[in-house]
Amino acid sequence: MSIRVVVAAREALQREHLRGVLEDDGVQVAFEAVDAAELVVLAQLERPDAAVISAEPALFDAPRALVELKSAFPDLPVVVVSSQAGERPISKALRNGAVAYVYADQVHILPCAGRAAAAGLTVVPADVRRHAVAPAFSHRERQVLDLAVQGHTNTQIARQLFLAESTVKSHLSACFRKLGVSSRAEAAAALTPA
Repeated sequence: MSIRVVVAAREALQREHLRGVLEDDGVQVAFEAVDAAELVVLAQLERPDAAVISAEPALFDAPRALVELKSAFPDLPVVVVSSQAGERPISKALRNGAVAYVYADQVHILPCAGRAAAAGLTVVPADVRRHAVAPAFSHRERQVLDLAVQGHTNTQIARQLFLAESTVKSHLSACFRKLGVSSRAEAAAALTPA
């Protein structure tokens, strides 16, 4: 699949490196940008299939710039390249509009990640896959969880939603399991955009 991407990185050497990796695998680079503002302006002219942005060193004062980019181009798939590993930065990038996350020391997979993102897929490193994608909650689980993180007790939630207290506990247990947490405080932290 042939795609056209835009590359954004603050440092010229980083832009050149990303361009080389992409073009060596047949991905066309429409243009390069040095910051979010330039990327938004140029993307309006070029209409790329995807954007590849380097988060080194904090090019996209994330999440502000990702949000800015996604508000200007809600359908533009964004691939973030970063040396920040782990669940938290990846989840943060995904919550704020990225659809793919590639570790800086694994840029050899960037062309594949770009094509997958342009095809509508989400790409994350295998070591955080089960944590990086937001869990799906039923309508009732979401209601119970929202009230719990607002500080309501199980009794108050049961009364407000006309449920048995044991049902509230059951919904909270399911929510905690899906989030990979064990308390209301951890759930609130996991649900709060960083």
